[in-house]
Amino acid sequence: MSSIELELKICALAVKKGLIEKEKVQEALDIKNYYAEKEKRNLSLVKILVKKGYIDEATIADLTAPAGPPNLEIEHVNMIPNFKWVKKVGAGGMAAVFKCFEQGEPDPVAVKVMYPEHTRNEEFVERFIREAELLKEFDHQGIVKGYDFGKFRRSDGVMLYWVSMEFLDGSSVLDQLGKQGRLDEATALHVIRGCCDALDYCMQMGILHRDVKPENIIWIGDEIVLCDLGFAKPIEKGKAGERSQTTCGTVQYISPEQAKGLADVDIRADIYSLGATLYHLVVGKVPFSGSDGGEIMKKQVKDPLSTKEFREANVSPHMHYFIEKMMAKDREERFQSPREVVDEIDTVIRGVESLQFKPNMSPSPLVNVGALSTDGTGTSLGDALKSAFSGKQKPVGTSSGSSSKLGSLSSKISGKLKARAAEDDSSSKSSKKLKIGGTGLSKKFKKRT
Repeated sequence: MSSIELELKICALAVKKGLIEKEKVQEALDIKNYYAEKEKRNLSLVKILVKKGYIDEATIADLTAPAGPPNLEIEHVNMIPNFKWVKKVGAGGMAAVFKCFEQGEPDPVAVKVMYPEHTRNEEFVERFIREAELLKEFDHQGIVKGYDFGKFRRSDGVMLYWVSMEFLDGSSVLDQLGKQGRLDEATALHVIRGCCDALDYCMQMGILHRDVKPENIIWIGDEIVLCDLGFAKPIEKGKAGERSQTTCGTVQYISPEQAKGLADVDIRADIYSLGATLYHLVVGKVPFSGSDGGEIMKKQVKDPLSTKEFREANVSPHMHYFIEKMMAKDREERFQSPREVVDEIDTVIRGVESLQFKPNMSPSPLVNVGALSTDGTGTSLGDALKSAFSGKQKPVGTSSGSSSKLGSLSSKISGKLKARAAEDDSSSKSSKKLKIGGTGLSKKFKKRT
């Protein structure tokens, strides 16, 4: 099958699934034919669609992934040496993930193996290797730890690219949303605070994540871990006014500047995506939806957030403020760094902690928002935040059970965040800017609890 036949097959599948309109495919095909006839240039049909913002690369990866089983199962990869292959634990648009034990090591590792079908795409291979290098280089408790990577040619000639990393025995925040619905605001802030720590580290390392979303945030006990650096790239300066060749990210969380294909994208794009994530956590749905990726990206660029959705979800004014500022269309009006976001969150946490809570029980770290809503027997976190910021100190609710749930959770999280904030303040005074190019990551790391 020729490259154009493969691209037309991908486009036909995208149209069939309602991911793109056939008129937009025809427009891109006309552009391709024009350059082929007038300038003798053979442009990629798929890249034209991505550059015009009609579809994103993550969707293309999903469309080109193996269609159902078999894709990559243990029997397809267990010839890669030095690992004892236990089971398959996940699969995405680009790769499958397996639980393994490395020879001589007592703790399990996760081994991510790229689908052989994608090895024909040089850009996909380069991106996979770049992610592996970053994971191995990075050393931060809030980012999944990488150990090693390589490639192995099977006896049938198929090349397998793989990377081994920390095995995270937890679930994604997206999974938690599916199981429990919206998160209460204190818990959502805990998630965002953890992500900010990780993004602050990325910024110091000069790296932009470009795909922050609930699916890429893992919850392990009280820890928040950011994963999947497949779209990560160095932050480039001096690119003002230039356009990027591709649009990377997930359209439901992508920043306006990414959607417009700007080349000078910086950490504020990740802050926007984190704001879209926070919206999803407390509202229960993504900020913008549409019939295809292009429509959603246009909304990311032009449409305001729905006040009605905030109201119906009983989102507090201060949470509304967080989200609006993180998702400002103009990046100059957003928080300018993860540290600024953290400072605002810590201010809110201190305000909540100052309320007269009387905790007497320890709820699960994740609590359905319904348990904390005002229903005549208790006060929502939103009301508590209003009280804290208006200077009115009042007990939360008249039901000891209701106030205990909110109080215990908020006290637990605020205690953690205040301690971490104090540590951050102390370390920031003596820390130097980190640069890529160190000795790599030792496998002797602090175990997560």
